[in-house]
Amino acid sequence: MSQYSYHVDRFYSALFASLWVNAWGDRYPVKVAPFSSCTTELLAELENRLGVNAGDVLVDLGCGAGGVGLWLAENQSLRLIGLDRCSDATTLATTRAGEWNLAHPADFVTADFNETGLESASADAVFSVDAFTAAADIQLALTEVKRILKPNGVFVFTARQLTPTGRHFEALGGDWEKGLEEHGFSAISMTTRTGVSALWQSIFNQWLEHEADLRRELQPETVDALVAEARNQLPQMNDERPWLLISATTMSLMASDHGFYLQSASDALDVIGSGQARCIFTETDFVPGFFDLRNGIAGEVFQKFVNYNFQAAFIVPPQHRYGERVSELIKDHRSHANVRLFHTVEEAELWFC
Repeated sequence: MSQYSYHVDRFYSALFASLWVNAWGDRYPVKVAPFSSCTTELLAELENRLGVNAGDVLVDLGCGAGGVGLWLAENQSLRLIGLDRCSDATTLATTRAGEWNLAHPADFVTADFNETGLESASADAVFSVDAFTAAADIQLALTEVKRILKPNGVFVFTARQLTPTGRHFEALGGDWEKGLEEHGFSAISMTTRTGVSALWQSIFNQWLEHEADLRRELQPETVDALVAEARNQLPQMNDERPWLLISATTMSLMASDHGFYLQSASDALDVIGSGQARCIFTETDFVPGFFDLRNGIAGEVFQKFVNYNFQAAFIVPPQHRYGERVSELIKDHRSHANVRLFHTVEEAELWFC
């Protein structure tokens, strides 16, 4: 059976939908029809955390049949872009979009988390419900989210607490907060979601108890997949790992966006004390005599960044006016841990990634 049949088979089954209602009661958002842990409470929390305004661009990673993103887009008049690796899911979501009262068109695209195909700094917010942790390479996925978000954009997703034997533990340094910070996110908040294991247990038990009924209505392969998932996942619902709702914000790397201007070492201390961990300085962000090495300003500023383990990138055009000594400085700092000089902003961003 094709994957398309699997998604559509479940979605248009009245029996399958009724099992979710039986399991969750009024906590199940019927019109949204999620195949995830998205409850009515989570919808309200997403709406609150995303911090978007009418007309903003919202990206749904792992959109599936699209219901959660469509609900948010309708309620907040957003421009929705849903991405999923399965083309049948995005086709179904596109069909469903016509059922909602949307102020802006919704687009659903078949793409991978690691390579969305979206333009850089094009999204005001990104969210993912029970899907982001399925990324094949979590570091590449975080880099991609950071790339497509605008400065001060918001990323909200659900996940479970990492464990030493689980996926992504080593890649993220053992902690979601640490992994997010290393990929340029700040203002990180992690809230424990209560009762999620019980919700999953209830729906898995519904599938198993009604297996015979499901087989009379759905294709055999669909039911086989549901039963296998239930039997595989039920034992994991008994552990005590917290279910988390995680939100984080992208902070612009550009000094000008924060009003930073380097005239002396004291200005470097202001940058360090701002809460930023790294920053990109262009020629408009430092005093004209900054690279006159005779006055010592650059050296003192660089030393402050080194002392406080702050990463600073300075953009020096290829045809600069600072003389041969600065050209040598660029070469000497090519692999420096804290201070490097680049010809373009894009090169500096690659270093930080």
